[in-house]
Amino acid sequence: MTAVPAVRVYGDVDGEAVQLLRFDCFRKDPHYHYDPSGRNDQHHLDKATVPDSIGWTMEQLGNNLAEMIRTASYDGVAAGVDQAAVKAVLPEVESIMRG
Repeated sequence: MTAVPAVRVYGDVDGEAVQLLRFDCFRKDPHYHYDPSGRNDQHHLDKATVPDSIGWTMEQLGNNLAEMIRTASYDGVAAGVDQAAVKAVLPEVESIMRG
């Protein structure tokens, strides 16, 4: 069985770990979710314009994480995002995902 690369972004919301975002980097139908455990606002990636869903995910995490968390309606968590710290770990995350 082949592992399916996915990234789940959690944040502390009123003392609870809540899944804020999820990026499903599937070969067929790659997509991502805002607030997957709540309203589950799902967006599909067009493989013609986004041929590398893992690369796209790393770019979003590196450049747009706080904005995406705000879009998921978690403004308080977004305010605490340390974008530099996120960018620092992304090469390792990407390496693991491409395994």
